[in-house]
Amino acid sequence: MRRRHVLFLLAGVGTLVAVVLIALLRSKPEVLYETTLLPTLGRIPVAPHAINDHGRIVGAAEVTPGQWHMILWDKDKGLQDLGAWARHQGSQRLGINNAGQIAGTVVDANGVGRAFIQDPNGTRRLLVDPAGRESVATALNNRGQVVGYYETAGKPRRACVWDRTGRMTDLGALGGTESLACSINDRGQVAGVAGVRGPIWQAFLWDPNTGMIGLGPDPLHMATSCYVNNKGLVAGGVWLGEGPVGDFRLDQERRAATAEHAGERLPGGSRVERRGSDPPQRLSSRNSHIRPWLFQQTRLLSM
Repeated sequence: MRRRHVLFLLAGVGTLVAVVLIALLRSKPEVLYETTLLPTLGRIPVAPHAINDHGRIVGAAEVTPGQWHMILWDKDKGLQDLGAWARHQGSQRLGINNAGQIAGTVVDANGVGRAFIQDPNGTRRLLVDPAGRESVATALNNRGQVVGYYETAGKPRRACVWDRTGRMTDLGALGGTESLACSINDRGQVAGVAGVRGPIWQAFLWDPNTGMIGLGPDPLHMATSCYVNNKGLVAGGVWLGEGPVGDFRLDQERRAATAEHAGERLPGGSRVERRGSDPPQRLSSRNSHIRPWLFQQTRLLSM
C-alpha cells in the first residue's frame, strides 16, 4: 500500500514537470537588448547614419561649426575618424553595406556635389556621369551598386545607378522629366519617385530587366518616398493635402526652404506654395498628412 502511494506521488510529480516543460517550450522567449553608448569624438557627439548586418555604424561629427568628419564604429576597433567630409545639401547622410563600403556625397573645390563610394581600406572613388554634371548618392546595396541622381544647374534631376566599376545608368522618368532614386536592393532593383506631370510625383520601381514602372495608391497625389527590400517589397509615403494636389505647385527655384512633415521631405526638398495671392505656407499636421503604403507584387496595402 505504501509502495503504491509512492508510485502515485512520483507519477504526479512527473506529470507536473512535463506540464511545466511544455509550457516553457511553447512560451515565447523574452527578447533582451543591451544598450551600448557610442563614444564621442573627443567631446563632440557623433550622429549615426546607418548600420550594417555586422554592427558597423557609419555617421558624422561636426568638429567645428560647419566642418564635418566621417565616423565609423564597430565593437572591435571602436570609434574611427575617417577624415573630413564636405557635406552636400542634397544628401546629408551616409550609407554602409555589409562589405563595409560607405557611400555618400561630397562637395568638391568648385562647390559641386560628387557621389562617392569608399572601400574599407580607405580608397575613395568619385561617381560621376559621363558629362561631368553634379552627382548625388542616396543609397547602396551589398553588391557595391550606388543609386542617386545627377543634375545640371537649371535642368531636371534624373535618377541613376552606378555599378561596381563606376559606370552610370540613367533610369529615366515617368512621363515627366525628373526622377530621384531613394533605395536599391541586392537584386539591383531601384525604388524612388518621379515627376509625372506638373507638380505630381509618383513612386516607381526600376528593374534591370523590365525598366521603370509607376507604383502608388493614387497617381493624383504626390509620392514623397519609396524604398525596396531584397524580396522586392516596396514601401513609401504619399502626401494627401487638404485639397487636390493640383491646388499646389512646387517651387523648384528656392530649394533651401524645404517643406517637411513628420520627418518626410517632398521630392528634392522642394517648397510647396498656394497658387494665387495666398502667401506661401509650410505643410503641417493641420493641413496635410503623409500616408504610408506597401506594394507587394500586384497588391497594394494601404497602411
